[in-house]
Amino acid sequence: MDLSQYKLIWSDEFNYFDSSKWIKGSSQTWPDRYGTIKAWDPSLVSVGNGYLHLAVDQRSDGWYGGLVHGRNLEAWKYGYIEFRADLPAGQGLWSALWMMPRDNVYGYWPNSGEIDILEYLGTSRELTHGYSTVHYAANGNHAQKYVAANGTDWSQGWHTWGMEWDRGSDGHVQLTFYVDGNAFGTISDTEYARAVGGGQGSPFDQFFYPILNLTVGGAWAGEPTSAVDGAELVVDWVRVYQEGQGSTGTGSTGTSGTGSSGTNSVVGSAGPDALKGTAASEQISGLGGDDTIEAGGGNDTIFAGSGNDFIFGGAGADVFMIAPGQGPDKVLDYVDGTDKIGLSTGLRFEDLRFRYDSTWQYTWVTDKSGNALMGLKYVLPTKLDASDFVTAGSGGSTTTASSSSGTTAGSSSGGTTSGSTGFVRINGTNAAETQAGTGGNDLIQGLGGSDTIYAGAGNDTISGGAGNDFVFGGGGVDVVRLEPGQGSDRFSDFQDGIDKIGLTGGLHFEDLYFLHDPTWGYTWIGDASGARVLGLKNILPGQVTALDFTTLDDGLF
Repeated sequence: MDLSQYKLIWSDEFNYFDSSKWIKGSSQTWPDRYGTIKAWDPSLVSVGNGYLHLAVDQRSDGWYGGLVHGRNLEAWKYGYIEFRADLPAGQGLWSALWMMPRDNVYGYWPNSGEIDILEYLGTSRELTHGYSTVHYAANGNHAQKYVAANGTDWSQGWHTWGMEWDRGSDGHVQLTFYVDGNAFGTISDTEYARAVGGGQGSPFDQFFYPILNLTVGGAWAGEPTSAVDGAELVVDWVRVYQEGQGSTGTGSTGTSGTGSSGTNSVVGSAGPDALKGTAASEQISGLGGDDTIEAGGGNDTIFAGSGNDFIFGGAGADVFMIAPGQGPDKVLDYVDGTDKIGLSTGLRFEDLRFRYDSTWQYTWVTDKSGNALMGLKYVLPTKLDASDFVTAGSGGSTTTASSSSGTTAGSSSGGTTSGSTGFVRINGTNAAETQAGTGGNDLIQGLGGSDTIYAGAGNDTISGGAGNDFVFGGGGVDVVRLEPGQGSDRFSDFQDGIDKIGLTGGLHFEDLYFLHDPTWGYTWIGDASGARVLGLKNILPGQVTALDFTTLDDGLF
């Protein structure tokens, strides 16, 4: 592998456990999809003598394994990714370095893809095979394409495994896999299905984050024996390279620009850039491409331009500009009450909508058609109103947008509560009633009584409250709230892999139990007291994992 055109942008040599790069997986944060691991245990992840150790452990209640991942910490798009490892042999062992999509742009697995740089089985029949695979959706079903490094017992000694992930000048994406610097297979976008709604190369044209783990069992690896108890996957290092200067962490390959004292503007190119401001007040323009913008100090105005950009405003009172057709961009450090969102190109506050992504904790600012323009990290929709928006005038001046509220509350009438279009908070009463969403992105609260809630289209957040409620989520990505003391609610059309169950009031996934009612076809979720709090229609207990749950901010309700 010729790295002369690449620059090292990220690495971990495992001299210590770096929590800014990795999260230790637990049974609550990372369920096992394939093997027979009962739970991921952080105690089976350790760093010593310059190595990362991921172990498996057989206990009285089952097998436990070690996993680390970079979700919400690191993600890359294109480049060369490589790791050096000592792979364990043994019946049922399954070592993996793989990657998952940061943003699920094309939907949940497998629609947004999965990249397995290496999967290695320790069973005797597989010791001479190292597998590299891409997973994707084809005609609505899971599909995969793999290549293999064959002929050598890869459990003997140290080996490096890598992937060169490239988008050529012709727009085609290809992934070439390496062992010890030698290519053994390539998968191009002519060999896998394009994502629904995606362009050429999709779904592997987005950012992916890394995962390392050692698991056991499953139909592929075979059931483990006690002989592999205590086995370890040992990793020397993980390194990420990108062509040219590139950017680090969650950025992408491209040019770099830096402002200087006394300079009024920092301007990028039509491609992906890494732009940095200074302590002065500046105007920063990303123009095109997927940029990473760090504004620095001062009161900056940021025009990210087209592309999916990551923006860090830094200190000062910054203005993040939005325009029709841009983004979607992500602002990682929006300060409510200090920073502003600038409206350009004829946008008006009353034309905007807001929806909350409880999984990634962004409030998305969208246009009337629901197209996302900008996401604000760790900001709740209820925190936003017209005072957060300014209209850009000539000469860089701004005027506060005029509107009394960013949300519209529904009202109760004749037992039915309905909202208006847009991001709407719909509150019921303490009586039994029927509630209907708007077709947009709603936050619906039943409050009291045994309600029937039809959320409709849109990405809705639903809280039944007290009483035994019936919930119909309808289309979109919906979140139904689970809280202590609520009634026995029924979610009639839960979409596994799409909808979520939101935990509030101090509830944790590990506090819950699952019980199947074959007569009525519900899987009931119960709390620690034994009370049944939510039933999922036509869902089996084995389909419900920690990935179906998210934590909601109690301040939403």
